Amino acid sequence: MRITLIFSMLTFLGAQEKLIFDTSLLNDPEPKWPIILNSLWDDSLLLEDLSQSENTEIILEGFRVQVLATQSLQKADRLKGILSEKYGSEIYINFEAPNYKVRVGNFILKADAEKLRSILNVSGYPQAWIIRSRIDLQRIGGN
Repeated sequence: MRITLIFSMLTFLGAQEKLIFDTSLLNDPEPKWPIILNSLWDDSLLLEDLSQSENTEIILEGFRVQVLATQSLQKADRLKGILSEKYGSEIYINFEAPNYKVRVGNFILKADAEKLRSILNVSGYPQAWIIRSRIDLQRIGGN
């Protein structure tokens, strides 16, 4: 019985066809990697040229002003409504466990973010501070 089983397995293994895989026939497209821009590293890239890019995503690093960090989504939504009346539509709520963070603006230059932070401080938000953030390419300019 044992010999028959071993013989059957050897026959099965020997009867297998050997497949030859030709790698030159592969046509894998080049992945479209995101472009991450940081104004501190390289200012030689023009934003107009990047909008014509074939890449799937352009990520621009810049600055926003954070006004509040809270565990209450209702508080964050309420503050977003108040701030959007005064400062426009560039108000964002980001969830970073366990907090909802209310942030304002899309700034490439820290000096521009500092201007808004000063205005927010005088307007009754003394806890506002500048943070590095990924910003929206289409909405650069702040408020």
